[in-house]
Amino acid sequence: MKIIAFWIWLERSGFNNAVTKMLSLPYILVNELADEAVTCLINYGITGGHLLSSSSSSDLHDIPLIQSLMEMEIDLQFFHRNRVSMAQGIAKIMEEVCLRGLKDIMDIAVERNKMAATSSIVHGGEAVLADYRTTKPWDQMIQIFEDFME
Repeated sequence: MKIIAFWIWLERSGFNNAVTKMLSLPYILVNELADEAVTCLINYGITGGHLLSSSSSSDLHDIPLIQSLMEMEIDLQFFHRNRVSMAQGIAKIMEEVCLRGLKDIMDIAVERNKMAATSSIVHGGEAVLADYRTTKPWDQMIQIFEDFME
């Protein structure tokens, strides 16, 4: 979810149509772009991992696909300069967009599963409704995802 939030934050930071451009790319390039997003997130402490030196000139070339995708100049120094707003923006997007979207998707899945599970089952000539209320409550699922994101 942090990678999705990263791309949304980047668009909101003036790099228009980044996600739209990505949609037309082959999956392997999208995967490589996700890897470069992780590099940006790790480099500035947004997610765990090995920190890179922000002063190394080789770091400027650690995100070549992101650089080629954007119409404006971008490098790791951009993320260094904007690390505070990036961290705050990504956290806000994860809460307001990603988790809400995940909740909607999970609600649809639970409802679909309920409909399938509550269809009448004939048992000994009598209709029995399967009860699907034994699934984990939504609050527990959100907690699992929040723990995973930390």
